[in-house]
Amino acid sequence: MAEAPDPDRENPAAYEVLSERDFALLVKDPDSAVGRKIVLFGVVTQFDAATGTRQFRADTGPIQLESAYAYNQNTAVEARDAALVADVVEDDVVKMYVEVGGSVSYDTQIGGRTTVPGVIVNMIEIVD
Repeated sequence: MAEAPDPDRENPAAYEVLSERDFALLVKDPDSAVGRKIVLFGVVTQFDAATGTRQFRADTGPIQLESAYAYNQNTAVEARDAALVADVVEDDVVKMYVEVGGSVSYDTQIGGRTTVPGVIVNMIEIVD
C-alpha cells in the first residue's frame, strides 16, 4: 500500500525548532518521538558506497553551530528519494527538516554495534 501524501512535509512552518534540552530528551528516547517533525543542523560524516544513495550519517544538533566539529550527536538520516540528497556529500554542513523515525541500530566499522536516532529527511539545505 502506498504511503499517504503529507502536505506538511514540504512546509517549513510545520517543523519544530527544538531547544538543546528538548533535543537531548529526544536523543534519549527517539522511539517516543516517531513522526515528530523537527529541524536539525549538522555535518555529514559518512555518505558513500557503504551507506548507499538514500542514507547517510551525520553529527547533528538542534541549532546551527559555528564549527562543524561542534555537532556531536550521531544520527542516521534517510531520504525517501535519492534525488533529494543527490548533491549532498561528506563534510557538508546542512539544515534538515526531518521526521523522527525512532532508534536505528547498525554495525560499526570497528566491529561493534551502536544505536542512534534515525530520521527521515524531507527538505535539506547545504549551509556551508
